[in-house]
Parts: sequence; C-alpha cells; structure tokens
Amino acid sequence: DGAAPGGFAATNGDPPLGTCPTCRVEVKDCTGAGDAFCAGLLVALVATSASLQDSTLFACAAGAANCMSVGGCTVPLGIESVRALLEAQGQPLPPSLGSFLQRHCCDA
Repeated sequence: DGAAPGGFAATNGDPPLGTCPTCRVEVKDCTGAGDAFCAGLLVALVATSASLQDSTLFACAAGAANCMSVGGCTVPLGIESVRALLEAQGQPLPPSLGSFLQRHCCDA
C-alpha cells in the first residue's frame, strides 16, 4: 500500500498522489478530531490552494492537536497550536499555508 505505519496515502490509482505521516500526541479526548481534520483540510485546499500533501499534513495536525485537550472544541484550536505541533514533530508549516494564515488569522 506504500503508506508508512500510522500514515496517510491518497490515490486515484498508481502511484499514490501523496503521503503524510501522522502526528503522535498524548490523546486526552478524541471528540471533534474528525471535525478539526475536515476544517483544516478545507481551509488548506480551498482558501490557500495548497497541495493535497500540504493540506493533508495541516489537517492531520489539526485533528491531532484537537485530541490533546479534554472536551473536543471547548478549548479553541488556533494556528499556533497546529504550527507548534507540526514543529514538534519535525514538520514545518508548509509555506503556502503560513503566508495565507499570516494575512488572514490573528494568531498566525
């Protein structure tokens, strides 16, 4: 299948369109993780026109960051949380996302 353990691969045939490692976090509550993933993916794909791989990386980090506190979306999830998580995992925020978020988000 070509994906690393715990990773993600998107394909419409062979070869895969891209792969993305997952973010390893201490999970406190996974409520809302899928919502955070979808929101991150939509922002990245639609608002920034980032690549599928960069968008998926951002979305995975948003979903993982959401899992780090109890109560799902009761703790606001901002770009700084996602950026810090990516950097802690050795993945910088993709440039296409960083420039958009600096222009449009208060905590970029």
